[in-house]
Amino acid sequence: MALGVFIAGRYSSTLNSVSLGIMREGYELSMEPHHQLINRSDAFGDTLIETILRGADWALQCDALEYTTGPKNAISQVTGTLGTLGVIGRLGSDVAQSLVLTSTAGTPAATSPISLTALKTMLAPNANPRLKFTSELREVPMRFVFFPFDAGAGVITFFTMT
Repeated sequence: MALGVFIAGRYSSTLNSVSLGIMREGYELSMEPHHQLINRSDAFGDTLIETILRGADWALQCDALEYTTGPKNAISQVTGTLGTLGVIGRLGSDVAQSLVLTSTAGTPAATSPISLTALKTMLAPNANPRLKFTSELREVPMRFVFFPFDAGAGVITFFTMT
């Protein structure tokens, strides 16, 4: 019997139904909560005494080891084609696409979760993808943000998991 519950296993991914390929170290999902800080008062100085929840942002970071259509499309998502400017004034949610992560059968991660689906995914505003043109492997670093969407019955979510 194991001494704990340990989960590991590869996930594959697609953006707009196109594979993103093999990743260096998989995917890192992160959340950044936003609060209005109540931390300036005559009674307690700059001490944080309370917060008001103001939302959150979810992001996904990964580094593709393959220089294929999926990663190239991902880093040119907001412009349309690598090296072009794209349409100024578009909303990010208008270029956002569906991103799906799917676990590998037979691994401990196979059901934890089986999949993660973010319907409104866009290259992050601060992503700054870099491509090396050298004799080394051309990795494609990608950072995505998830826009919230109405999942029905008034539930606002960034992604769903099965």
